Amino acid sequence: MGVKTSTTTETQESPASFQKAWNGHAERPSPTVLAVAHSLYGRERAEQLLDGLFDARVVFTGGGARGARRATRAVLASQAPVVYLVDVGVSTTVGAVLARALRRRVVLDTGDVAYELARSVGGRSAASLALVRVGEQAALRASHQVVVRGRRHAELVPRPATHIPDLAPTGVGPEPGDPVRQALGLDDAFVVGMVGSIRRAPRLGITYGWDLVEALAWTPARVHGLIVGDGDGLGELQQRARTLGVLSRCHFVGRVRSAQVAAFIAAMDVGISTQSNDIVGAVRTTGKLPLYLACHRPVLASHVGEAIDLL
Repeated sequence: MGVKTSTTTETQESPASFQKAWNGHAERPSPTVLAVAHSLYGRERAEQLLDGLFDARVVFTGGGARGARRATRAVLASQAPVVYLVDVGVSTTVGAVLARALRRRVVLDTGDVAYELARSVGGRSAASLALVRVGEQAALRASHQVVVRGRRHAELVPRPATHIPDLAPTGVGPEPGDPVRQALGLDDAFVVGMVGSIRRAPRLGITYGWDLVEALAWTPARVHGLIVGDGDGLGELQQRARTLGVLSRCHFVGRVRSAQVAAFIAAMDVGISTQSNDIVGAVRTTGKLPLYLACHRPVLASHVGEAIDLL
């Protein structure tokens, strides 16, 4: 048994509890599972959860119309009795509806309330938001079983739910932090860090990382920020740091390779994981929290959602 991964351009509860999500298929000696991942993170999650439990194939589709076509081809080409879809998106919604029509057993793994998240972030038209809502509901209702990553999410889905939180990447663990600290001139600094996509939230008028930059202005000079990641809000965040006079204490390293992330986390004295105090934050874990913990870093997190139970 094992997991085969396809990147064609076309897992923390016990393994026993995860198997219950398949409602009978887990009883087979070696069932075949087709996993359709909307994102690269979803592909990694599917590989982690399925490896060693099922004879599975994982297909990364990406988003949009192209992703939907890849998902369609994958489902039609596979005879797998179980189709496992990771994250809600165009590709996984199409895959869920098609697999249900073909009388496959459909399992949807979701970590967000997609419509509420899209509405909270902003930047979409009313028509686009309506499509997100319809797509999310279609994927949920086409599923026989739903896997959620936050306990409170289970109360919001219309199907039986199995809770399996976000997991740290395979093989990630503590590393020496001195090399990165020395390279960035942080030997004597207290480093508060964050990892993630620096994306703008037009409706909220903020960018991911804004809380770290704003807080630096109220801290002693030896406190520095280490921001790992990039995105459409990076320039705006850097400008805000410049305006507040803390740009010299903000170390923007941009996107780094997955294999290097642990080394940058090791350079942090504390990692931050913040969520909004609403339904979006209540259901989320996000991959950052288990990542910090796997690297043995203290975490400063919002008293919201899954973080309350994990920390």
